[in-house]
Order: sequence, then structure tokens, then C-alpha cells
Amino acid sequence: MLYSQLKGLTVISEKEGELLGVVRRLIFDTSSKKLLALTFKGHRSGVERWVGMQAVGRLGKDVVFLKDESLIEDNQPAGRDIQSLVSLTVASMDGKRLGQVTDIVFDPSDWSIQALVVEGYLQAAVGREAVLGEDVIILEKGATVRALEAAERRKGFLSRVFGREVASPPESKDQK
Repeated sequence: MLYSQLKGLTVISEKEGELLGVVRRLIFDTSSKKLLALTFKGHRSGVERWVGMQAVGRLGKDVVFLKDESLIEDNQPAGRDIQSLVSLTVASMDGKRLGQVTDIVFDPSDWSIQALVVEGYLQAAVGREAVLGEDVIILEKGATVRALEAAERRKGFLSRVFGREVASPPESKDQK
């Protein structure tokens, strides 16, 4: 799953059936390269709230279901905002510049960062030895990028803004 796909999803408490807010940020640990928590802005209160990734029960195309509302916290957990990786330069240990990060791929089964989307259409795997620095991301020696499959790519400006492709209006009879 892409970071850009998770950000903006609706957060719902599965147990209480309550709309809680919208995903705003993701916090990760630089050494384990795993997501630790997500933040959402409260639907009613407008206050930013946190929940550990272990509290996520299910993840759908449009909704993040939390197991229980009691797992919500008010204090920010330790870690780094994943947005801080976007726009960083990616290089390999052998000195090859691979491009700039435009998105992050993670595995929702264990919340580990799997790859970086570079320049919008290339993907570079994030191995155990990768360094997710403050200024530059350094990947293993010999790291390469592969082209994303068409289904994995975000297509245009509207899909980046609205999170999905926007259909064109049907042609009128006058245009035919």
C-alpha cells in the first residue's frame, strides 16, 4: 500500500461504530523501518489524536477500522513523520543517485516500509541496511529502481488531489 493511499482515509471505531476523523500523518521508526502510529484529526473535536498501528483492526480501500476507541492517545508517540521522507534524494552505497522520493510503499500486514517510489514512476526496495537519514536516503550497494506497474502508478494531478482517478464527463451530442 502507498502512503498517499492511506493518508486521507476515514478512521472509524469498529467496536463503537463511530466516525473518528481522517488520517493526517504516519509516524515510523527509522531503525526498524516500521510504521508506529497514525494521527487523525477528530471528527467532532477537531483535535489531533494518535493511535498505535497495533490498534488498526482492518484496512479498506476508503476506511481504516480501529479495533477499539479506548486505544486512542492524546500524546504524540516517539518516531518520525513519514512525510519527512518525501522529496529526499535517494542514493545507493556505490554512489549512484536514484532520484527523489515521491511516495512510500509499506506492507499493511506488519506495517514495514518495503520500497520508495522515486520520481513518481520508479520503485526502489528498502532493505535492512538502508539509512533513512534526515537529508538523504542511502540504499544498499547495487540498489536499482524498477518501473511501477500501470496499476501501481498514480496517473494525474486529480488522482493525487482526490486519491483516485476522476472520470471525464460524457461527450455531448454537439461534440460528436
